[in-house]
Amino acid sequence: FATSGACLRLVCERMGLRLDERAAERVERLRIEHTRRGLQAGAEVIAALSELRRRGLKLGLMSVCGPETPALWPRTPLAPLFDAALFSSRVGLRKPDPRFYALACERLGVQARSCLYVGDGDGGELTGASVLGMDALLICLPGEESFVLAREEVREWSGPRVRSPAEVLSFVISRGDEGT
Repeated sequence: FATSGACLRLVCERMGLRLDERAAERVERLRIEHTRRGLQAGAEVIAALSELRRRGLKLGLMSVCGPETPALWPRTPLAPLFDAALFSSRVGLRKPDPRFYALACERLGVQARSCLYVGDGDGGELTGASVLGMDALLICLPGEESFVLAREEVREWSGPRVRSPAEVLSFVISRGDEGT
């Protein structure tokens, strides 16, 4: 959908509901503001990503999201830190579809086996990355344990885990991934 309003209109239509246009516009404004807040990054995230870039690593982002995210993305402080950003609402793919990961690799110009995928385990993303040959790293930030640790994939995850962006950076440095 080009907008969240278009999605809402279709859902209401399929349910046989009449949609008040003013209400639809309000919902769309609320979703945009919610998304804008979600795209804020703390200093620790910016510092870790900046250091990874400084070390010559290519960075990619894969997001399962609505149309608001790619519309707002270019104006975020995160956008210039990534070499490629893929949004499900634009590319028509979702995690854990292997084609989504393959497209990220293609856009970055790298092989899956040379990638480290970092995620919070939502939607089977870690397994999806592993199936394609990527190494996967679970990140569970303090304060997010209650919902991250409740995910089935996370409960069963036996791979490496970190608790902060700084730990991601340390993990990469300890592996010797610099420049790859």
